[in-house]
Amino acid sequence: MPEHDPNKPHEHDRPEDTGAEAAEDGHIPLSPSERQEAAQINKEHKAEIKAPSLLDSDEDDDTCPRCHARMPSPDAVVCFECGFDQASNKDVRTKVGVEEVDAPGEVKVFCKADRIGWKAPLIAGGVALVGAAVLAAINAQEGAALRDVVRVLLYGPIQTGLGFVAVVATARLLEERIGRMDYAAARMALAVGLFYLCFQLGQSVDAHGMVRFLIGAGLGAGLYFAVLWVLFSLTRTAATMLACSHFVMWLLFKLLIVVVNWIERG
Repeated sequence: MPEHDPNKPHEHDRPEDTGAEAAEDGHIPLSPSERQEAAQINKEHKAEIKAPSLLDSDEDDDTCPRCHARMPSPDAVVCFECGFDQASNKDVRTKVGVEEVDAPGEVKVFCKADRIGWKAPLIAGGVALVGAAVLAAINAQEGAALRDVVRVLLYGPIQTGLGFVAVVATARLLEERIGRMDYAAARMALAVGLFYLCFQLGQSVDAHGMVRFLIGAGLGAGLYFAVLWVLFSLTRTAATMLACSHFVMWLLFKLLIVVVNWIERG
């Protein structure tokens, strides 16, 4: 019966915190799958003569020359704590630690719902457009009142529809989800209605025609941009993109009218 060396700790008396000590040294214990791989390597090398290691140490053969943790058995060549293979001077794993993977980014929503709802902006936009039509009748030249009123009431909804198309186009350009389309249409109706109202207020100023145009267009464009910026909760860049897209849509619409009239004339 083999004698037990009192100076050599028994296998059951080995400290249980070797993994913690190894972790403090920067080594993380092997996972269960890696332990199985290490055990297989130890089994294959059990009957072989251990090759000299580049990390040979004068310490006890039962300790790992790298992390100094206890080896699984006296004839083991792979440490279960740091994964070092003494026979090949390599690790049984290529990376120690946890790989951090960035979570997929959440897609932003261009038009979100709010406490105001969609009915209030829609009603306010309609009232503003009717007010613009009344001012258009007051500012119209003699015999052109009906024409100017119809123009405002007709172009207002068309302008709102073009603005909604601009919302969709801008959201696609920014790679964002459109979100609530009813809110988008209502907010655009309010912006367009206020634009027409401010424009007609500018026409009421007693000044040269070009001055009246610049005053009305400037006030209308400023209020239009403010509505888009605030109600859509956009950055200045996104609000500018939306306003420019809407303006391009309007120019294309006017160009289409010119082309149709030119074709009809002949």
